[in-house]
Amino acid sequence: MYKVKVTTQANLAQGFGEMLNEFSDQSAIVGTKVAEDFGNRMLAEVREYPEPPKFPIGKFPWVSERQRRFVLAKLSEQARARGAGDDIRYQRTFKFRNSWSFEVKSIVTGIVLILRSSWDGARFVVGTLNQRSLKEAAATQQPFHADRWKLVAETFKRLSQEMSDDYFDKMKDLFGESFTKMVRRRSRS
Repeated sequence: MYKVKVTTQANLAQGFGEMLNEFSDQSAIVGTKVAEDFGNRMLAEVREYPEPPKFPIGKFPWVSERQRRFVLAKLSEQARARGAGDDIRYQRTFKFRNSWSFEVKSIVTGIVLILRSSWDGARFVVGTLNQRSLKEAAATQQPFHADRWKLVAETFKRLSQEMSDDYFDKMKDLFGESFTKMVRRRSRS
């Protein structure tokens, strides 16, 4: 009597499925950790204040006469409120710094990092997060902020490349050369 052992493809498929599940789980863990680190680095950079402007400012690059009147009226009102008389120099409130936050979300296709400012004026100081072009991202930044404040889109672009590299390195450490080959093969198609 002969015995023949037949191995079905179901066992192979099950093993492959388990391997994919492990990869997916590890990818989510690594991706979340990298995104949280990235979010903290982004917050640290966008919350940085440049040196205060030197006074007197001289010919200030106002966008319009209306803007000039509004800003000077607001500064005068703040000076009176703090008892500073005619000293209308801006006193930092750190509303900009404290308005930034981030959130990491897991979605079907990966990890999403949401960076936001709760202060409406942030776009006038550091531009927007428009990723189509830096010119569009800088469109809302006011001229008198442009020479001192970094565009948030530039910071995001630089750090997102670093985040991508960090994720790739951590996944390569976990899965070795098989991960590198898989990514290379996929990037060619």
